[in-house]
Amino acid sequence: MPLKPVKAVIMDMITQESKEFQFNPTPINEEISVFYSEITSPGLAHPLFQYVRGEADIITFTIQLDDLGMYSGYTEEFLTFMERFKPEQTGRFKPPPPVIIAYGTLYRKGLITSMRLKRDRFDPTSLSTIRATLDISIKSLPDI
Repeated sequence: MPLKPVKAVIMDMITQESKEFQFNPTPINEEISVFYSEITSPGLAHPLFQYVRGEADIITFTIQLDDLGMYSGYTEEFLTFMERFKPEQTGRFKPPPPVIIAYGTLYRKGLITSMRLKRDRFDPTSLSTIRATLDISIKSLPDI
Protein backbone atom coordinates (compact mmCIF):
# COMPACT_ATOMS: atom_id res chain seq x y z
CA MET A 1 0.00 0.00 0.00
CA PRO A 2 1.51 3.39 -0.98
CA LEU A 3 2.09 5.91 1.77
CA LYS A 4 -0.10 9.01 1.84
CA PRO A 5 1.74 12.35 1.78
CA VAL A 6 2.27 13.87 5.21
CA LYS A 7 -0.03 16.82 5.81
CA ALA A 8 0.29 19.93 7.91
CA VAL A 9 -2.47 22.41 8.70
CA ILE A 10 -2.52 26.20 8.94
CA MET A 11 -5.66 27.73 10.47
CA ASP A 12 -7.07 31.25 10.79
CA MET A 13 -7.88 31.53 14.53
CA ILE A 14 -10.63 34.12 13.95
CA THR A 15 -12.70 32.37 11.26
CA GLN A 16 -11.53 28.81 12.10
CA GLU A 17 -10.93 28.24 8.37
CA SER A 18 -7.95 26.02 7.68
CA LYS A 19 -5.92 24.71 4.81
CA GLU A 20 -4.00 21.44 4.66
CA PHE A 21 -0.79 21.25 2.73
CA GLN A 22 1.72 18.54 2.00
CA PHE A 23 4.71 19.11 4.24
CA ASN A 24 7.84 17.52 2.88
CA PRO A 25 10.54 17.03 5.47
CA THR A 26 12.02 20.50 5.17
CA PRO A 27 13.63 22.00 8.25
CA ILE A 28 11.54 23.82 10.82
CA ASN A 29 13.78 26.35 12.53
CA GLU A 30 12.93 27.54 16.03
CA GLU A 31 14.51 30.56 17.69
CA ILE A 32 14.19 31.01 21.45
CA SER A 33 15.42 34.25 23.03
CA VAL A 34 15.97 35.15 26.66
CA PHE A 35 17.00 38.62 27.85
CA TYR A 36 19.39 39.28 30.72
CA SER A 37 20.55 42.56 32.18
CA GLU A 38 24.30 42.87 32.51
CA ILE A 39 25.38 44.20 35.91
CA THR A 40 28.92 45.48 36.11
CA SER A 41 30.74 45.98 39.36
CA PRO A 42 34.18 47.48 39.96
CA GLY A 43 36.80 44.84 40.55
CA LEU A 44 34.89 41.90 39.02
CA ALA A 45 36.49 40.25 36.01
CA HIS A 46 33.06 39.34 34.57
CA PRO A 47 29.67 41.03 34.87
CA LEU A 48 26.76 39.49 36.75
CA PHE A 49 23.59 38.68 34.85
CA GLN A 50 20.00 39.24 35.99
CA TYR A 51 17.15 37.53 34.16
CA VAL A 52 14.85 40.19 32.68
CA ARG A 53 12.29 38.43 30.44
CA GLY A 54 11.65 35.88 27.78
CA GLU A 55 10.81 36.63 24.18
CA ALA A 56 8.25 35.01 21.87
CA ASP A 57 9.60 31.92 20.11
CA ILE A 58 9.92 32.28 16.36
CA ILE A 59 9.50 29.34 14.01
CA THR A 60 10.38 29.52 10.33
CA PHE A 61 9.59 26.98 7.63
CA THR A 62 9.03 26.64 3.90
CA ILE A 63 5.89 25.48 2.11
CA GLN A 64 6.42 24.20 -1.42
CA LEU A 65 3.31 24.19 -3.61
CA ASP A 66 3.00 22.37 -6.93
CA ASP A 67 -0.04 21.63 -9.12
CA LEU A 68 1.14 18.16 -10.17
CA GLY A 69 -1.37 15.43 -11.02
CA MET A 70 -4.60 15.60 -9.02
CA TYR A 71 -3.58 18.86 -7.30
CA SER A 72 -4.46 21.09 -10.29
CA GLY A 73 -5.46 24.58 -9.09
CA TYR A 74 -4.32 23.99 -5.52
CA THR A 75 -1.41 26.46 -5.61
CA GLU A 76 -3.63 29.46 -6.46
CA GLU A 77 -6.23 28.28 -3.93
CA PHE A 78 -3.61 28.08 -1.16
CA LEU A 79 -2.07 31.46 -2.05
CA THR A 80 -5.53 33.05 -1.98
CA PHE A 81 -6.08 31.57 1.50
CA MET A 82 -2.73 33.01 2.68
CA GLU A 83 -3.67 36.54 1.47
CA ARG A 84 -5.75 36.96 4.67
CA PHE A 85 -2.54 37.06 6.73
CA LYS A 86 -1.23 40.17 4.98
CA PRO A 87 -2.02 43.66 6.34
CA GLU A 88 -4.95 45.33 4.59
CA GLN A 89 -4.09 48.05 2.09
CA THR A 90 -7.25 50.06 2.84
CA GLY A 91 -5.72 52.53 5.29
CA ARG A 92 -7.85 51.14 8.14
CA PHE A 93 -6.14 49.64 11.16
CA LYS A 94 -7.00 45.97 11.12
CA PRO A 95 -4.24 43.53 12.07
CA PRO A 96 -4.05 40.17 10.28
CA PRO A 97 -5.57 37.25 12.21
CA PRO A 98 -3.47 34.94 14.39
CA VAL A 99 -2.81 31.42 13.11
CA ILE A 100 -2.39 27.88 14.33
CA ILE A 101 0.17 25.69 12.61
CA ALA A 102 0.06 21.95 13.29
CA TYR A 103 2.41 19.30 11.95
CA GLY A 104 3.01 16.04 13.77
CA THR A 105 3.82 16.96 17.37
CA LEU A 106 4.48 20.62 16.46
CA TYR A 107 1.55 22.88 17.40
CA ARG A 108 1.90 26.65 17.63
CA LYS A 109 -0.46 29.59 17.98
CA GLY A 110 1.09 32.76 16.66
CA LEU A 111 1.29 35.72 14.35
CA ILE A 112 2.78 35.55 10.87
CA THR A 113 5.52 38.19 10.95
CA SER A 114 7.07 37.39 7.59
CA MET A 115 5.83 35.67 4.44
CA ARG A 116 8.09 35.57 1.38
CA LEU A 117 6.48 34.28 -1.81
CA LYS A 118 8.34 33.02 -4.86
CA ARG A 119 6.20 32.12 -7.87
CA ASP A 120 8.25 29.55 -9.80
CA ARG A 121 6.02 28.40 -12.65
CA PHE A 122 2.88 29.58 -14.45
CA ASP A 123 0.22 27.81 -16.49
CA PRO A 124 0.94 28.63 -20.17
CA THR A 125 -2.73 29.34 -21.02
CA SER A 126 -4.23 30.97 -17.90
CA LEU A 127 -0.96 32.36 -16.46
CA SER A 128 -2.09 31.25 -12.99
CA THR A 129 0.63 30.15 -10.59
CA ILE A 130 1.17 26.38 -10.67
CA ARG A 131 4.36 26.21 -8.56
CA ALA A 132 5.35 28.45 -5.66
CA THR A 133 7.44 28.56 -2.50
CA LEU A 134 6.38 30.33 0.70
CA ASP A 135 8.92 31.10 3.45
CA ILE A 136 6.97 31.82 6.64
CA SER A 137 7.98 33.14 10.07
CA ILE A 138 5.57 32.87 13.00
CA LYS A 139 6.00 34.48 16.44
CA SER A 140 4.39 32.31 19.09
CA LEU A 141 1.54 33.60 21.25
CA PRO A 142 1.39 32.58 24.92
CA ASP A 143 -1.11 29.96 26.09
CA ILE A 144 -3.45 31.98 28.27
